[in-house]
Amino acid sequence: MARRIFSVFTVIVLLLGVTSVPRWIVENWGIPYAVELYFLALAGPLVAGALMTLAGYHGAPRHPVDRMYVGFAAGGVVGAVLLYATSFVATPGVLAVVGAPVLFLGVVGAAVLAFSASPWREFVSWWADDQQERQERQERQERQERQDRQGRSPRPGRGPGTRPDGAGDAGA
Repeated sequence: MARRIFSVFTVIVLLLGVTSVPRWIVENWGIPYAVELYFLALAGPLVAGALMTLAGYHGAPRHPVDRMYVGFAAGGVVGAVLLYATSFVATPGVLAVVGAPVLFLGVVGAAVLAFSASPWREFVSWWADDQQERQERQERQERQERQDRQGRSPRPGRGPGTRPDGAGDAGA
């Protein structure tokens, strides 16, 4: 759930950045370091979600969904750093051309994975319940086969030496 909240927050911050809200805040309100705060708000939740995933908070970090989430989050952080670096370079063309798509792909990819992929623990609990049902079914079947071999069938007329219609001894 935390990964989903971080993803929603990051997408909202990304949309605010696309609409130039940080620049508007700097120009109208004169808040110093608004751009730096914006990029911290953009990269912070991505880093937190990736670190929580790597720490096993959302299940096994080696699960393919968790690996993809960490990859997308890392891409989002790299894109954010590249776009932040454009404010310090005289000609930011290449950084902006590379950073913007990487940022967008990372943020949106992480959000899509956070919302669409079933959490690992839910999958494991479903799989464990399914395995337990299979094991119980197999044990019932083995118990039934043992009872049939011993001649003590719980179903009347189905033991050894009887015909399927229950008319008597099959060997006579």
